[in-house]
Order: sequence, then structure tokens, then C-alpha cells
Amino acid sequence: MFGADRLEALLESVGAASPDDVLLHVEKAVEQFRGSRELFDDLTLMAVKVG
Repeated sequence: MFGADRLEALLESVGAASPDDVLLHVEKAVEQFRGSRELFDDLTLMAVKVG
């Protein structure tokens, strides 16, 4: 499982990136983590800029 800890570390590493850039980073990280394995479920991503 990709996991909340891995996602939190990734989000901290992208800093104040735009929502589009955050989504790209997360998508690439998940693809890299998954490798050639098929997804067992769908993947839905959403980023919201506050402030």
C-alpha cells in the first residue's frame, strides 16, 4: 500500500507547488511505486488551494 505516511512525506517535499503540480507529483510517485503491477482499484486525485 502506498500509505498515508508516504503521501504526507511527498506532499511536504513539493512545498508550495500549484495544485496541478502537486497532482502530477503524486501521480508519478504512485506510478513509480506501483511499477508494472495493475491497479487493484481506481485512483482519484483532487487538490484544493486554500487561501
